[in-house]
Amino acid sequence: MKNGPVVLAVVIGGLVVVFGMYLFYPGLHNASLATEKQSVFDHVMQTKALRCGYVVVAPLLIKDSKTGELSGPIYDIVMSIGKTLNLKIDWAEETTYATAVEGLRTNRFDMVCAHIFLRPNLMANVEFTQPYYYIPIRVVQRKGETRFKTIAAIDRPDIKIAAIDGTAPSLIAAEDFKQAGTFSLPEMTPYSENLLSITTHKADVTFVDPAVFQSFDKNNPGQLEINQSIPPVRLYAALFIVKKGEHDFVTMLSAALQHLLNNGKIEQIISKIEPIPNSIFMRVRTPYVQPGQVDHAE
Repeated sequence: MKNGPVVLAVVIGGLVVVFGMYLFYPGLHNASLATEKQSVFDHVMQTKALRCGYVVVAPLLIKDSKTGELSGPIYDIVMSIGKTLNLKIDWAEETTYATAVEGLRTNRFDMVCAHIFLRPNLMANVEFTQPYYYIPIRVVQRKGETRFKTIAAIDRPDIKIAAIDGTAPSLIAAEDFKQAGTFSLPEMTPYSENLLSITTHKADVTFVDPAVFQSFDKNNPGQLEINQSIPPVRLYAALFIVKKGEHDFVTMLSAALQHLLNNGKIEQIISKIEPIPNSIFMRVRTPYVQPGQVDHAE
């Protein structure tokens, strides 16, 4: 007990020293806060690496089941962003559309490197880059189907729409086809299962983009078709997403995408998987006019 006052004096002295360091050297406190609250942009610039969370959707992003090697337009676009910004691309984690936003929020990765649409249910939760292409969403049905000449023919109680929860088909069905039934699939379901539910008569139609349909049709020829009587039910901008509030980061990524659009790199990438030119992707309009070209926007 005799040592009690001595110990107390040492503790108080230590607290005084620590307080004095923060009082007279505020940079120490600021450095601590900077480490705790470092932005994604600052982290990427410091490490010179961009961590991707990615969603495999053929043919836009393909993963070899044996080697794990990635390929496809999304892979090529992201790697081109890395080259433009002098950043190493780390394909850090395979994720899903259902878990991607949470992965950004908890800093598991810096960007969702996937075929993402500008959808209303994402707008309050993430930051969007500028689009790198636009893509129409078409009605897909069984081969030879003759019932659906109009939207109204689908929006009936006896018709079922296949839709993975939380994805574009689910949102479109809820917004535009309130009378129709829905064959719902869990959020983790591969897009191929959504289309297979049409072939197995569990549902009558679904809504997908031409790239996804093309991949399915290649592996399951002659079973489904795009409805040619009904125009696209949506036109989505395809882009990348980052954590909410990361304005510096998303501005830098958008600038890199604009650079790739301007120099023709995006066109070179996406045209490789189109069987017929302009049959899948709708191009981002260039912000300039070529010599001799008429600007129809005037």
